[in-house]
Amino acid sequence: MRHLTIIGFALATLVGCQQPTNTDVTLKTYEPAPEMRMLEKFVGTWAENGRIIEPTEEQIRAGLKEGEEMPPMSYTGGNVADFTLDGMYLCTDGWSDNPDGTRMTFVEYKMWDRQAKKFRIWWFSSNGMYATGWMTASADGRTFDIKAQGFEPDGTTKQWTGSLTFSEANKATWNFIERGPQGVMKMEGENERQI
Repeated sequence: MRHLTIIGFALATLVGCQQPTNTDVTLKTYEPAPEMRMLEKFVGTWAENGRIIEPTEEQIRAGLKEGEEMPPMSYTGGNVADFTLDGMYLCTDGWSDNPDGTRMTFVEYKMWDRQAKKFRIWWFSSNGMYATGWMTASADGRTFDIKAQGFEPDGTTKQWTGSLTFSEANKATWNFIERGPQGVMKMEGENERQI
């Protein structure tokens, strides 16, 4: 009985000593970083053409096993990009159509990281692959360099580097290098704003 009395006293003391709950909780809000304005040139509907430049078609054919088909060396696609979540992020919904009739879709988010002083990127695709990384802008705001790590559903990781340069207001060229267990793949392409 003495133990129950001590436990009861301890609980009553703890309950009586609790601080009142603050019901006036306000969330701190932030305005979009001024650097997000550099991404205004990405906004719109874009058509894209891309192609593998390395390994070459001959190198890929030489490495195919019996019965394996030659993968596509080029694709067409596009994306629609706009600001979301009160301008805190740039969201890009995109797709690529391969000559074999397959389509991959993806979504990408970019935001200015105030501590790192560069853009943070998240990328997710319909084939289960995702990536996270960083993007930096050139001094003139025309070229954007990207470094990211990609993750396949089976756990395979790949390193991505590349850059995109706005050659005109409605045109951009890009290059991309993927390094992974299967070696190095280099791609290049062009984007043209449709709207």
